Amino acid sequence: MSASLALIQTTVAAVPVGQVLRTATGVALLGGVAMFFRPLLVGLGRAALLTVRPRPPKAHLAKRA
Repeated sequence: MSASLALIQTTVAAVPVGQVLRTATGVALLGGVAMFFRPLLVGLGRAALLTVRPRPPKAHLAKRA
C-alpha cells in the first residue's frame, strides 16, 4: 500500500498545477468556440466534401431511378 501511495504522491508533485489549469481552460475555450460555430464548421465541411465529390446532375439521377 505504501508503494502505491508513494507513486501517487510523486506523480502529483511532478505535475505543475498552473499548467494543468491553463491546459484545461484552453480545452474548455476551444470546445466552447467549436460548439458555438458548429453550424458554420459543418457547412464548411459539406462544401469541402462537395468540391471533392460533386453530386451527379438531376438528369443522371432520373435515368437511374
